[in-house]
Amino acid sequence: MLKEIDEVKNIGSPYRLSDAEINKRAEKIAERFASIRVEIEAMWEGPPIFMGKEIGIVDLEAVGAGTSTVTFIDCTSKEWSDIAKKLAAISSLTTLELSNCDAGDQFCSALATSKSINHLKIDNCTVSDVGARQLSQIKSLEELIFDSTDEVPKTTNKNTFT
Repeated sequence: MLKEIDEVKNIGSPYRLSDAEINKRAEKIAERFASIRVEIEAMWEGPPIFMGKEIGIVDLEAVGAGTSTVTFIDCTSKEWSDIAKKLAAISSLTTLELSNCDAGDQFCSALATSKSINHLKIDNCTVSDVGARQLSQIKSLEELIFDSTDEVPKTTNKNTFT
């Protein structure tokens, strides 16, 4: 029995492969995943639309550096502030639309640092007049539209609230 225990100890890797072979295979797998990701990104035509899901910051990995438009429809998140910071940092992002989302004033505050968003539409989201005023601080903003909610002032110009 001791002889059998010594044989097991000498196996080294549970995969019965050398560490070099394991690393080689792991690198091949990583290359395959990278290739698949490139193919998936190539299939994604048009602007990213997130619909009917719980959004996390990891979901924004699909939003490329050259993305100009992002849309969220019927989405929820516990990370809206981080999502807004990430969106605000995308210099090519000019249009953002949110509809029926639970993005609130913290989202607005974080998004207010954007230097590129020109058009922002928020429809039936949990944004108060405080959040709306924070959004009006986006210097590049040409159009800010609020629809379908009684809680937020409606505007078509970043400086005019009704």
